Amino acid sequence: MLAWSENSYNSGNQFVAIERMKEALSIIHESLDDFDVEQVAMFHRRVGQMLLDIGERDTALKEMEVSVQLLQDRSGADLMVSKLHDTIAKILQGMGRHADSLSHYHRALAGLVKQVGSEHAFVGMLKNEIGQLKLLTADYEGAVADFSCALEIAERENGPHDARVATLHHSRGHAYYKAGNRLAAMDDYTKAVAIQPQEEEFGASFVTVLRELSIEKEKQKDFAAALAYLEECIKSVETINNSSDHHAFFFVLVDLLFTLGDLHKKSNNYEAATKEYMNILSRDDFKSCWEEFGLEEENRQMQRVVAERLRSVGDLYLTLRQDYE
Repeated sequence: MLAWSENSYNSGNQFVAIERMKEALSIIHESLDDFDVEQVAMFHRRVGQMLLDIGERDTALKEMEVSVQLLQDRSGADLMVSKLHDTIAKILQGMGRHADSLSHYHRALAGLVKQVGSEHAFVGMLKNEIGQLKLLTADYEGAVADFSCALEIAERENGPHDARVATLHHSRGHAYYKAGNRLAAMDDYTKAVAIQPQEEEFGASFVTVLRELSIEKEKQKDFAAALAYLEECIKSVETINNSSDHHAFFFVLVDLLFTLGDLHKKSNNYEAATKEYMNILSRDDFKSCWEEFGLEEENRQMQRVVAERLRSVGDLYLTLRQDYE
């Protein structure tokens, strides 16, 4: 009957397969002593996976929990129990039961560490999953700790320039950012961008924190520091824009270049401000991007905003010319 259910499942008859598997499990439980407990547990796990595949999470969860109960005190089953707790944690997370999910993640971690030690690559992967859940539930300090552990393992296993290391730097940077530690976030974002400069998400995060630091310094009237952060921000957006196949980042870049001119203007350096404004207009890519980007209706409002700023720039330029004359 079990073989029949597998054949039915593989041929696309999922509902028939699950019913046949449940019938087989009912017969097995009536004479459990005649069967290997670990094999029965795996049958329950298989039914659970089938149910997950068709979106029946509640019923799948029950099957996975039965599998854990059968294996819980079995000698040598720690690794399999750990994998089951990990699966249950993911199901619960998908159901929005985050506290229960975290509990099962910790059980999975404890069983895994018992079997392979605390420095194994699998431990790092599980720590990352726990960190992501803590990030989701606003436990930012806990997320930083878990990402740091995962990062240490990933760097040791794969080297400091691996893509997974970059992703973990970005995740930890996001946790720092959410916790309000923008300088620590910038450090992690910088490392993520250095490893994978082509990743737009990494660059966008880096740009966000630099822009906010620049605004903070501007509010403090520390225009030199504000300019330094903004210039670094512009360099990053230039890199993203040059590697991107669309123009969204170009208009972000234009806005930042305008802001750079505005900062010079606020610090009473009108010549530098005018120079920055005129540099925007003299860019070879400005006209082509302007025309192509404006073909899309939703982007025309952005064009109108930029056009308004250009008129302000023109007024400043005329004022400066009159002063010189």
